[in-house]
Amino acid sequence: MDVRLPEQMKFTGNISENFKLFKQNFEIFLLAKGKQEVQDEVKVALLLNCMGQEAINVYNTFSLNEAEKKQYQKVIDEFGKYCNPKKNVIYERYMFFSRKQEEGEGIDKFVTDLKKLAESCEFNEQKDSLIRDRIVLGITNLRLQERLLTREDLNLEKAINECRVAEISKLQIDEVQKDQKQVYGVRKEERRGYEKENKLKKNEGNKFDCRKCLSKHGPKQCKAYGQKCFKCGLVNHFAKACTRKPVKKEVKEVSKEKGDDNVNVDKFFVNSINTQNCKALYKEVDIKGKCPQKCSIKLKKCCQPVAHPARRVPLAIKEELRKTLNELEQKGIISKTDSPGDWVSNLVIIEKSNGSLRLCLNPQDLNKAIQRNFYTIPTIEDISSKLCNKSWFTVLDFKDGFYQVELDHKSSELCTFSTVFGCYKFLRLPFGLTNAPEYFQKVNEENFGDIEGVIIYFDDLLIAANTEQEHDAILKKVIERAQMLNIKFNQTKLQYKVNEVNYVGHVFCKDGMKPSKDRVKAIQAIENPTNLKELQRVLGMLNYLRGFIPNFAKVTSPIRELLRKDVHFQWNQKHTEVLNKLKDILASDLVLGTFQSDKPIVIQTDASKDGLGCCLMQDKPTYHGSRSLTAAEKNYSQCEKELLAVVFAVSKFHHFIYGRDVKIITDNKPLLGIMKKDLSKVPSPRLQRLKLKLIRYNLNFEYCPGKHMYIADLLSRSYIKDEVQDDPDMKEIVHSIEKHFSISEERRAQFEKAIQHDSDLSKLIEYIKNGWPKYFKMIPNSLRPYWQYQNDITLSNNLLLLKDRLIVPRTLIQDMLDLLHETHFGMTKTKQRAKEMLYWVNMNAEIEKLIRNCQICERYSPKLCKEPMIPHEIPNRPFKKVASDICDYGGKSYLILMDYYSKWLEIKQMKGKTSYDVINALKEIFSIHGIPDELISDNMPYNSYECRQFAKQWNFKICTSSPHYPKSNGLAEKGVGIAKMMLRKDQDLMLSLLNYRTTPIVGLNLTPSQLLMGRNLKTKIPIDENKLLPNSYNNSNIKNEICRKRELDKKYYDLNCKVRNSFNEGQFVVIQNQNNNEWEAGQIVKPVPDSPRSYIVKDSRGAIVRRNSSHLKSSESGSVIDQNTCCDSADQNCDSSSEIVSVHQENERPKRQIKNG
Repeated sequence: MDVRLPEQMKFTGNISENFKLFKQNFEIFLLAKGKQEVQDEVKVALLLNCMGQEAINVYNTFSLNEAEKKQYQKVIDEFGKYCNPKKNVIYERYMFFSRKQEEGEGIDKFVTDLKKLAESCEFNEQKDSLIRDRIVLGITNLRLQERLLTREDLNLEKAINECRVAEISKLQIDEVQKDQKQVYGVRKEERRGYEKENKLKKNEGNKFDCRKCLSKHGPKQCKAYGQKCFKCGLVNHFAKACTRKPVKKEVKEVSKEKGDDNVNVDKFFVNSINTQNCKALYKEVDIKGKCPQKCSIKLKKCCQPVAHPARRVPLAIKEELRKTLNELEQKGIISKTDSPGDWVSNLVIIEKSNGSLRLCLNPQDLNKAIQRNFYTIPTIEDISSKLCNKSWFTVLDFKDGFYQVELDHKSSELCTFSTVFGCYKFLRLPFGLTNAPEYFQKVNEENFGDIEGVIIYFDDLLIAANTEQEHDAILKKVIERAQMLNIKFNQTKLQYKVNEVNYVGHVFCKDGMKPSKDRVKAIQAIENPTNLKELQRVLGMLNYLRGFIPNFAKVTSPIRELLRKDVHFQWNQKHTEVLNKLKDILASDLVLGTFQSDKPIVIQTDASKDGLGCCLMQDKPTYHGSRSLTAAEKNYSQCEKELLAVVFAVSKFHHFIYGRDVKIITDNKPLLGIMKKDLSKVPSPRLQRLKLKLIRYNLNFEYCPGKHMYIADLLSRSYIKDEVQDDPDMKEIVHSIEKHFSISEERRAQFEKAIQHDSDLSKLIEYIKNGWPKYFKMIPNSLRPYWQYQNDITLSNNLLLLKDRLIVPRTLIQDMLDLLHETHFGMTKTKQRAKEMLYWVNMNAEIEKLIRNCQICERYSPKLCKEPMIPHEIPNRPFKKVASDICDYGGKSYLILMDYYSKWLEIKQMKGKTSYDVINALKEIFSIHGIPDELISDNMPYNSYECRQFAKQWNFKICTSSPHYPKSNGLAEKGVGIAKMMLRKDQDLMLSLLNYRTTPIVGLNLTPSQLLMGRNLKTKIPIDENKLLPNSYNNSNIKNEICRKRELDKKYYDLNCKVRNSFNEGQFVVIQNQNNNEWEAGQIVKPVPDSPRSYIVKDSRGAIVRRNSSHLKSSESGSVIDQNTCCDSADQNCDSSSEIVSVHQENERPKRQIKNG
């Protein structure tokens, strides 16, 4: 009987399993040949003959004497020891519990593999139950899995049977459904009338009693939706359903709004009005005023609408903002809109010191488009003529005047503003509109202008009379008119029944009009010069006004003599008398002009380190003003002081400039840029608050060098010494800054102490208080970076601020760096976080250095961005260069091979994935198409000794890609994807391959068969016989077309790529661990020859591995590998030493297989 010899023993792959199978086959062979009883020496000879040459080489290494080498059992035991190293039970169990059914894999093969894996897991009596559990948890059929989990009596046999039945049923269903036609839809006709009846009945069943309209209806059918209640004024319910208690409004009722001193008059009778009952009358009001007129805003032609999105709001004030908006909506000042128009402005939110909010519209863009209807404003001459010989005066101020004027519908749409809670629109005239003052003047004159003895100047109403009785009668008419028109006044600004009144910057009494003492107070406050520089400043102002001073040269000659170089500066009584005489001249009508409404208005403003000065000019100086700075204001930055001077000037000259165009002259250039910025982009909160105070005025800023601003410069340095109180609004801003930092008392003390001991910051404080040097070169090098911020640096409560950022002393920088990086955010986020709150010189550079040197950040840093594509060279003929890989599907292994030129695809099923299996498949393909010059592949098993020997014998080159970087073998990966698609979609693999090979390649219009064989292949689809004949194609044109398409692919791939520097031998790097994506320390050993971006590296455990540059980063953290763990040879325990095989310098087979890392 002819008995087949067992296959030779394979010493690759799973050697233990190979030996078990070989031993079983050899014992069957001995039994079939009847050789069980032969001598041991013959058995050993048969064993070695069947095992092959490699087994003989192993046999020669056994430590056996000559007698033992002839004993069959001894020899078989030695082979068993060699092939069965000490097993790791934990690892074997891990492999068992990780096994899942693969896509397309049959249940029988899955169960067989599980049983094999369980053999080496030492499960003992739990073996069957654990295999059962693994089957249930590892199958791909989720419905079957759910059914098995509900079974209580499930054992291994029942689980296998259930899976088999389900598998067979699915195959049968697929077979049955192959030839069935698909039904895309079924429509059933019904009588429409019947359907309508059903719907009506259904709706009747859904009706319910509604508490909003007190009727029955279905969902979303309430008639009260959107309707306003006549009782409470709220929406979405009728008055008959209102549950709110009515509020009684009586004359004696006290206002419920704390601190509201508004006035509005209900029914009353006045026989005699005195101060007591008049002021009491002001407290009897809780009604919002509303004029009968409606304001209409007209826009210029061809103006471009601007819509601003909502700005983010700090979480701390979000709920307070919601509350404030609701209050304004209930008062009828604003209304929510779901359909905003083309114009949407920003909202300015001001947080008061008590936590409440004040909301303002920022109509910067809208103001540019508004067409102003100029209305005649009363002049001083008009007012003074009406007040001639008047003895009794009362001044009333309109409370929240603009809010008493309603907007028409179109104008209301223009005043829409955006918030985080949606868009709202003003129903009343908002502050800040360029046409608001003039329209308000017009409305007030229409309402009160016809009453004899009443003069109106914007929001001030003046009552003037010759006698007290006449005065009271006029006041009675005004109050009755206000009651009729629902207009309110402000009690806090009441000037009641006085004989002398300060009105529009002048003092009026029975003797007529006289200038206000404030007009010349600043001139009289000019002090005697104490040095030559101060004298030059005084003479500069006098020289500027010399045209209005008679005999200027003669009057000023005594003090001008002090300027001579040969005269020692000595100020005496004679000089004081001359200066006083000059001040009297400056305060007289000779120099001081009278304000005229029809002339342009120019205001000079200036700020020194201790005071503010301003001058209103109309050809001649008209009004002067000055004041000292408070202790808090002296710590402002220079830019903030200059803007504070402007605020001081406009508030002082309010009666002259309100509603008019004004030119502001300043010597601070940065101020011009700040005034052009949107309020939200102004750098400092204090500057924002100051600018907000100017929003109601029409100001145009102009720069003038300080040396030419004689008057304002002198007044700011020689100012009125009266005590000035801090502005509470500015305290709000300081409060918000401090709250923004949330700095503890301990940390504040730490900063204060560090600033005191920091020589640079101490000098910086000196500059803030006393002024900066005139030239950049005069500043120490360490402080020069602050030069560009000199207008933005302030001192607040002993803390230095750059805009709204805290300046950090040098000794606390490391502490702040640690705090900024304690959560280990990335570089961008950390720098953004720092820029929000802190500042120090070279802050960005120090943050970058900190993060680069942070070992934790380095370890958990994200993947690197991709590098530019390096395309493979396109060959000039078919099968010159091919790509290969192994595909696993359905528990089977396939060799995939694709040609770079023709894209011809080969799929060969293999028994295993050993080098012998791969070599046999490659031989079969090469025998048909020829041997390529180059084969591109992954590492295992292509970099094995057997594959390298095969490539050497068959005269071709194997180039392997970097481990864990499949992109470098992209064509093979594409072939694997195509193969899996074929295996998944079609059971006939060969037919799928035929169809693929005869499908034209995109961009070439030639099929792989035409490119490889020069002809088309016949398929099931009918084809012209002539197309099956061989044909020749121009290889150069084909290559050029492939290259053109490749260049286009590279162009789009490289759009978001970044070129990185190459690594040098010995350079310290970090290597990305492919199991958890963390970065570990490593060192470059050397680059891989002929493999771009591929390096041999030594990891932190000393293992020598091969990695692509996409898995490597230069290390700046100082993390280096342990030099004692260096791995110098392949014999050491290097986890991934096989990854360097592609160097192809080893011709000898390694002594043992090393796992691919």
